[in-house]
Amino acid sequence: QHPLHQLLMPHVKTSLQINLQARASLLAAKGVFDQAVSSGLKTIPVLLSRAAARTRYRSLCVPDDVVDRGVDKLPHSYYAQDALRVWDTLYRFVCSWVELYYRTDKHVQNDCELQNWICDINTHGFSGDSGFPSSFHAQAEVSKFVTMLIFSCSALHAAVNFSQLDFALWMPNCPGTMMQPPPQVKGQITEDDIVSFLPDANAACRVVMTLTMLSQPG
Repeated sequence: QHPLHQLLMPHVKTSLQINLQARASLLAAKGVFDQAVSSGLKTIPVLLSRAAARTRYRSLCVPDDVVDRGVDKLPHSYYAQDALRVWDTLYRFVCSWVELYYRTDKHVQNDCELQNWICDINTHGFSGDSGFPSSFHAQAEVSKFVTMLIFSCSALHAAVNFSQLDFALWMPNCPGTMMQPPPQVKGQITEDDIVSFLPDANAACRVVMTLTMLSQPG
C-alpha cells in the first residue's frame, strides 16, 4: 500500500458510505429535501455544481482562508484561532510522515502514483482556476495538501456538522424554506411578517429531526 493511503484511509474510509446513505434518505423522493427544503430535489445538482465551481484550494487551507477572510487578526474569532491550532498540529504530524517516505523533493517528483493521483483530482474534481495543484514538486506541497484533506474530514466537518442543530433550533436562524419573498426594505418588518416567512410546523419539525440525527456523535 502507498504510504499516503495508509495515512489517509482512517479519515476517508466511510465517506462513500455516508454519501450513499444520504442519497438514499435525505436526497430521496419524499425525503427532507423533497418535502421541507425550498430548493427541492431538482435544483440540488445545480447548487452543488455551482458550489464546486466556486471552490478554491485556499479556502480549504486554514492559514490561507483566515487571511483571505480577514479574520486572522480578530481577537474573538474563536473558530479561526482553534482551527489554526488544529491545522498546525496536523501539519507537523503530516510533515514528519511525508519526510519519512520522501527523503527529498526529487522523490516526490518521481512518484508516479502520487503525481497521477493529484492530476486526476485536478482534472476531474475542480475547475481550472480553482488553485488546486495539478502536480507536486516538493515535500511541503504534499504535506499541505494532505493536511487539508485530513482537516476537512475531521475538524472542519465537525465544526460545520455538529453545530447545525444548536443553530437551527431557533428556526428563524436558518429556515429550511421561506414562504414569502425576502424583505427588500429595512425597518418595515413586523413580527407577523417574520412569522409569515417561516415554514409550517411540520416542515420545521422535519428539518429539526434531520439535524438532530446528523448531529449525533459517532
